[in-house]
Amino acid sequence: MAYLIQGEHYPVVFLANPRTGSTAIAKTLMAMGAEKIGEHHDEPDEYPEDALIVHTVRNHLDAIISYWAKKASGHSFADFIDIVISGEHERFPPVMLYGWSVKPNFPLKYETLEYEFANLCVCAGLPEVELERTENTARSQDMSIENMFTGDLMRKITNYYGAEMEELGYGDSKPQK
Repeated sequence: MAYLIQGEHYPVVFLANPRTGSTAIAKTLMAMGAEKIGEHHDEPDEYPEDALIVHTVRNHLDAIISYWAKKASGHSFADFIDIVISGEHERFPPVMLYGWSVKPNFPLKYETLEYEFANLCVCAGLPEVELERTENTARSQDMSIENMFTGDLMRKITNYYGAEMEELGYGDSKPQK
């Protein structure tokens, strides 16, 4: 869903990306008076030209583990990675920021979402409110990035998502040989 809220400085258009904390942002914006301007993971047809375009983003490796644990554990993790990099999985297209026609000019990282949201409120001129996060995971403690992504799997996924991961600030994720 897309959400629109007018701040004192800028309007904010929030485009929700699944499994990135988007539900917490959406609920908080709605409580602040935002209006829905589309379906939950769809881009609206129109929005203000001067808007801060906000997406929530998450480390691709972490998002893949989370999705696999919750929805695809019927496959081995290695087989699931092969499905992802085939480009055939609708949740994991070659560019994880979906098919938005506009890139975010204000991405909010899942890993530091409370801080990022507070910064958005200041920049847009929105009231500063506390973001309520919900724990929505089926992962066990041993499902860390280090444990799940062996050298071969890491190479596959960084060849697939490396440019976008680096663009979003998720480390040195250049394609590997």
